[in-house]
Amino acid sequence: MEKTEKPERKKGPRIQIIDQVTMPEISFYHLDNGIPVYEINSGTQDVLKLEFIHIGGRINEEKWLTSRASVHMMKESSERFTQSELAEFIDFYGSSLTSNHSMDHTSITLYTLGKYMKKTIPVLADVIFNPVFTEKELQQYTERNINNLSIDLQKNDILAYREFTDRIFGRDHVYGYNSTPEMYASLNLEDVKNFYNNYMGTTNAVLVIGGKITEEVRTCVNENLGKIRRQVLSGRYVDCKVPIERKAFSIKGKGDYQNAIIIGRRLFTKSHKDYPHMVVLNTLFGGYFGSRLMKSLREDLGYTYEVSCQLDMMKYDGFMYVSTDVDPSNSQDTIRVIYEEMERLSKDTISEEERKMVINYLMGNIMNMLDGPFRVSNWVVSLITSNLSLLQGHQILKAMHLIDKDQLKNMAKKYYDRSSMMELVVK
Repeated sequence: MEKTEKPERKKGPRIQIIDQVTMPEISFYHLDNGIPVYEINSGTQDVLKLEFIHIGGRINEEKWLTSRASVHMMKESSERFTQSELAEFIDFYGSSLTSNHSMDHTSITLYTLGKYMKKTIPVLADVIFNPVFTEKELQQYTERNINNLSIDLQKNDILAYREFTDRIFGRDHVYGYNSTPEMYASLNLEDVKNFYNNYMGTTNAVLVIGGKITEEVRTCVNENLGKIRRQVLSGRYVDCKVPIERKAFSIKGKGDYQNAIIIGRRLFTKSHKDYPHMVVLNTLFGGYFGSRLMKSLREDLGYTYEVSCQLDMMKYDGFMYVSTDVDPSNSQDTIRVIYEEMERLSKDTISEEERKMVINYLMGNIMNMLDGPFRVSNWVVSLITSNLSLLQGHQILKAMHLIDKDQLKNMAKKYYDRSSMMELVVK
């Protein structure tokens, strides 16, 4: 019998080390009414993304939930269009109009084809400057959110996160309060109108544009968004006085088959000198599939499907937290392992191989984040709403790339101290 030769095994592509990240070109100018514009003109397709941002968010609220309600209701109807007419018009031109909110900002975003921008950009302006708030739309909004919230409150991991932020900042703080059905039900039309009139103008606005941008696009944007001037008020951030000390809590959940665990602490904002180092440390600890926690809790012990360590950074404060869901019988051992891994990072110097792995993972994510004008615009928005300049954003990325093993160890000693952690289990 003739011997069959095995086919030659093909080699995969050579691993490329990412030495530096090329920053995209971003232009900055103002509309006639003073609104700052960040422009990412790098599109190859005839599409545009315009994100109109109001800086403020929760800090401007005189009544809870009004910042979120106002921005979501703005895109429902305007002086030119009823709710159904607006939806039909936007859909007819292959566009989309979305709203977004965070602790520190709200925004309305238009995605549109460049060839239809003279039709759709005036609609964006009408929604921003001439919204019509109706009782019907408010009822739809509150009913939808109460229903969604009732579903969320059946999940232990969501209950854990809500309870954790409540205890970190305090339930009366802008970063600490959590929505309830009663809060939604208490919203009235005057609340929404007052927030819009008082806090959503041009003096706290920023515009970020991405895509294939011509002089004709710039002219159209200025004619529609750069003529109206609206002076608005500005809220004042009041720091929370909740002491940072280790406390262990256990609350009753919704009878889930797993316990939700959160362990974490308050930190700082993105402008802090240690922020880039904490991004790398948290990634190594629990921020990707090859992290320390994934290896120990998932691969070695089989306690969980997923465990993560995350940073939540707002404009004026921030925190880190480890979260996972485990069988109740494994809860205490899971907590023990988390603290042991924290201690290992603070005592043992990591290998150069592990450091390079994490840095390359992060650099790959950054390159993906800066690939294309729409993704770059998301990064620019994250800087703006964190009160960071483009230069500071670049410096953060550079610092992440240059961090060494000793710096990671020192960061773990400084911020992974068990005595500073808050521990919460939802059973």
